[in-house]
Amino acid sequence: MRFAWTIWFLLLAALSAQAAPPALVTTYAQMTARLQADAARSPLVRVVSLGKSAGGTRNLWLVRLADPAADPAKTTRLLVLCRQHGDEPASTEAMLRLIHSLASGSDPALSPELAHVTLYIVPMVNPDGAGAGTRVNGRGADLNRDWGLFTQPETRAVANAAKLIHPSLIVDAHNWDGDDEYNADCIEIPRDMETKPGQAAHQMQQQTLRDLAACGYAVHPTAWGSDSNPHLAHRWFTHQNIPSLLVETHSGSPLDRADFERREGMYTALVHSLARHYPAPWMEKASPKTQEAALFPLPSSPEAVRRVTALPKHSFSWLWAFGLYGLALWGLTLRRPASNAPERVGRMPRQRGRYSYPQKRLKPERPARQKSCSASSAAAAPRPERRQARRSSSPRLLSGQRPL
Repeated sequence: MRFAWTIWFLLLAALSAQAAPPALVTTYAQMTARLQADAARSPLVRVVSLGKSAGGTRNLWLVRLADPAADPAKTTRLLVLCRQHGDEPASTEAMLRLIHSLASGSDPALSPELAHVTLYIVPMVNPDGAGAGTRVNGRGADLNRDWGLFTQPETRAVANAAKLIHPSLIVDAHNWDGDDEYNADCIEIPRDMETKPGQAAHQMQQQTLRDLAACGYAVHPTAWGSDSNPHLAHRWFTHQNIPSLLVETHSGSPLDRADFERREGMYTALVHSLARHYPAPWMEKASPKTQEAALFPLPSSPEAVRRVTALPKHSFSWLWAFGLYGLALWGLTLRRPASNAPERVGRMPRQRGRYSYPQKRLKPERPARQKSCSASSAAAAPRPERRQARRSSSPRLLSGQRPL
């Protein structure tokens, strides 16, 4: 029996090793803990929740990276959207690493830029899809086909935040699927260059392509036209007079550490390039004053500066519940008496069928009472013998004879 339970736990350990996510991919709970730690470490980092996901249990975190002494209304505001598709984790990992480097003071190149640039990052737009490893959200909807329709809570929450922030530029980070015909690193902008958002997006595309090429990244320029689907995030924001870039990296497995880190580096280099080369003076004059105080109210105490919404309650996965159930069975097996142990007096043996019945208490056997007077042997004999004795003592009648 114990050998069978040992095999059980070995199989459970093997399943745990196979079901565990790769070490390079951060889960939602780990991301929340990292953001909380970075916000507590540095006043440069502030984190707020934009609302709940479609599943209703996960927060949509918005991270602000800014110099506390700078006025956000006088800075260039960059909004980065990551992981609208849950199975595209590279951008999330890159932005989490960027946030941590700024919080720990290990990014001397980008830290001075925060005096005139404010970074707003949504590291996981689709936390339900990220938890399930799927492209769609908890309701089965593709979030990057919902902009302008706003049937999903994630797109509504991000759009409302963008209205308050009034970003100078929006970057939507993705990576191609393995079955896509076009599978290469690219930056997409509108084909129309007559509008100011189109001109600004074209200038930033050319500048970032040169900067990324200097870092060793071969990125291709692409464009979308008036006949393209308008319900993608970067296209919808362009129609709202906000310059927007779609950044796509090639598909690849997170298990390929070298390739995954290369894609992370591309996203990080892109943000560095935008922070250095995006003053956009015409956009600063045209854009209204930001209302980000509605998202990040002025703190009344030092603790409020680093306030982060409370962590959600951790829930056990089905695998851990399966293991705890097996552990409980193991404990019940150890407590059960052996088969050769004597049964308790006065109880019926335990039912071992499909259903369990309440055990019925049996009355203990009482010794036979002895009569005080002496009886005849016929009366003292058992019931069948007494009946036979009465038959032998009665007279036998002949045939046709009536009893007296």
